Amino acid sequence: MTVTRRFLTLAVMPIVLLAGMLPAPAAATGSRSVAAWLPYWDHDRGLDAIKSNGDQFGEVSPFWYRLAPSGAVEAYSGAGSATVRDAIKGAGALILPTISNEFDRDRVAAVIGDSGRRAAHVQALVSLTTSQGYDGFDIDYEGLAAGDRANFTSFVGELGAAMRAAGKLLSVTVHPKTSEPGTWDGPQAQDYVAIGAASDRVRIMAYDYHWATSEAGPIAPASWVDAVAAFAAKTITPSKVQLGLPLYGYDWVGKQGNGVTYEQVQALIAKHQPTLQWSSTDQEPWFTYRDAAGVTHTVWFADRRSTDMRLGSVTKHGLRGVVFWRLGREDAGVWTGTRNAFGSGTAPPAPAPADTTAPSVAITSPKPNAHLSLPSQTITYTASDNVGVARAELYVNGKLTYADTTGRGNFTVPTSSLPRGRHLFTVRVLDAAGNAAASNVYLKR
Repeated sequence: MTVTRRFLTLAVMPIVLLAGMLPAPAAATGSRSVAAWLPYWDHDRGLDAIKSNGDQFGEVSPFWYRLAPSGAVEAYSGAGSATVRDAIKGAGALILPTISNEFDRDRVAAVIGDSGRRAAHVQALVSLTTSQGYDGFDIDYEGLAAGDRANFTSFVGELGAAMRAAGKLLSVTVHPKTSEPGTWDGPQAQDYVAIGAASDRVRIMAYDYHWATSEAGPIAPASWVDAVAAFAAKTITPSKVQLGLPLYGYDWVGKQGNGVTYEQVQALIAKHQPTLQWSSTDQEPWFTYRDAAGVTHTVWFADRRSTDMRLGSVTKHGLRGVVFWRLGREDAGVWTGTRNAFGSGTAPPAPAPADTTAPSVAITSPKPNAHLSLPSQTITYTASDNVGVARAELYVNGKLTYADTTGRGNFTVPTSSLPRGRHLFTVRVLDAAGNAAASNVYLKR
């Protein structure tokens, strides 16, 4: 199933090697398991949730900035609001504002694809964070192309290093996936292992399984959310992972869906008196109704019960906690659920000591300078690590050709198109902390 991006209209409207880890940032790391995004167009209602449930929040990310087409960092209306800051700080939470690309791949690609512009963008974000006294920053660059993967990895690595040097936190919001590289361009552009190693938070948007232009269906099927959480825990240090959960719904007519808040869902129920349904398979509520024109609508949405079903994946896989899209107009019962799941002001799993031990890897077959077999060649390797190998990659003459997270110990690559001569085959393995090791073999064609 193709999973698309999160919509702001819910109003409703060569290779970077991340070897040794930098020192932890001086900023506070947050002591609670709940984080949330705060939309700039609905500050007041979002602040109501914070003020009423301040004991729950470790971090809040106001949607305050965007990457402009020019490459500049621009502020949305209300960015840096003293009222919002005071409410978040009054709750004892960290402020990590979010910067969005407004789902425009081109403006991100133009910046991260040029080393000079990338460095300037990194500096702009660090300067903004320090000058405004934020605790860190959240990067939400969605819908990139698969070909942006290496550049996005470079950007996150450089930004993470600069933020840590400034004593600030880096959060990176990513598309969901259950295997590498992912099923469409958005997740394929995001290297979980590299992002996890470079950042302090990885926020995985485990929603929009069905989306605004898909057929109607569950937004975050429970089994899929659990698979997303399981894969994240396997490839990223779990104490860094925040599982993104929805607090909204969609109202579909055919394949045209409008984002609706829980509050608006309740208004629809009161007006149309539908028969409420519960999908035991997906663990999500839904219903249908007819509007005044006789058109049938299908609504799926998140409530306290569906959210409770997904909170278990956080504790099951040892993740840091949850991050909700979005604050304001949600089912107030959600906060009772988070208290039951995480307690009041409880700490997330303590980060493990920094892992600096590199994996080991050796190509065992074929032998150096052997002749390539046609039409394909199997490269067999052995690998080990103190906490396990998260991913293996095969490079042919320096170009990434395959990536694998199953640990099967071999790659089979087509060889008929290779020209005559010597060719370099490299197997590179990484652990969840981003430590890497490589083994090379030259073969003849």
